[in-house]
Amino acid sequence: MINDTELMAGIAARNHGAYDLLSELYKDKLWRVAVSVLRDPQEAEDVVQDILMMIWQSPEKWKADHASNAKLSSWLYRITFNKCLDVKKKQKQQASEQELNELLAQGSAYHDILQRQISDALKGLLNMLPELQRLALLFYYYYEMDVDEIGRKMNRSEDSVRSLIKRGKANLKEKAVVSPAFYRENISALLDAR
Repeated sequence: MINDTELMAGIAARNHGAYDLLSELYKDKLWRVAVSVLRDPQEAEDVVQDILMMIWQSPEKWKADHASNAKLSSWLYRITFNKCLDVKKKQKQQASEQELNELLAQGSAYHDILQRQISDALKGLLNMLPELQRLALLFYYYYEMDVDEIGRKMNRSEDSVRSLIKRGKANLKEKAVVSPAFYRENISALLDAR
């Protein structure tokens, strides 16, 4: 029977027979460790394949640990367990990112509904204003026209338009007092924004 040092020396020398022997001796044992941690046979197989590939590509990693007289089997079990913990951590992070994305999507839909409700409430309040104030506010906020443009459209002076906008805002805020607090605050914020 070949000992651990000879087996790893063979792998370091790129001896495929030594690698096949290592795989034959440990593949199933490492898979059992991995499946006991991950609870997923396919993930466990992937972990074992990664570990065996790492050993083939970097057999010197065992030499560094072998200085502490670690048996090859103990070293393999330890790196398998650690790799499984890394996989679980990554899965948990991915699940958290997915949950966050779902929450953001729900939040976006919720935000859209609230915006629609605020818009509907604002339209209702606008319809309660005198016609000239309502038109001045619509031109100013909805169509984003400037005061002189509104004046030309309404056939009014700039001072008259400013006055209509100011009185219209005041009347809207007054009428918004009877609206639920959330709408009142958001409507006031919209009016104060420009």
